[in-house]
Amino acid sequence: MTASDPPPETRSKTAKAVVFNRSYAKTTHDHFYTTDTSEYHNSFLNLSYVAEGAACKIFSDTGEGLVPLFRLYSSGYSDHFYTMSSGEVTSAIANNRMIFEGIAGYVYPTSKPGAIPLFRLWNGVISDHFYTTSEEERLKAINSLGYNDEGVAAYVLPA
Repeated sequence: MTASDPPPETRSKTAKAVVFNRSYAKTTHDHFYTTDTSEYHNSFLNLSYVAEGAACKIFSDTGEGLVPLFRLYSSGYSDHFYTMSSGEVTSAIANNRMIFEGIAGYVYPTSKPGAIPLFRLWNGVISDHFYTTSEEERLKAINSLGYNDEGVAAYVLPA
């Protein structure tokens, strides 16, 4: 190991990190996030989404200190929803007729060195959940686009 190499714990965590891409469907007001490159490309090549690029990085596999980030979808609202909470999963399925689509990846439930907050916002008028690591985007969504702040969804790595 040289002086410029990151510590082993950072190397192993970073090696598992994958890009969490974001796309947006203007007609249905849906923000969509995925680590699957094929699924991401399909969203803008075949499903009327616009590619917005890397939102952040999350982990493809479980590891020490990581928890699943669950992905759900409502076709009635055309909304993707991501949460670490199994209670929210149960409630979203029972009350909002959302479909469980699996684990999007793994994230930190609390702040860790090198990790940043992934903010969750909700716009009830257009039925859209929006996630961002950018404080500027978060504030614009709240102040200009009608979103309500729902706090930190998870802690992730910068893109």
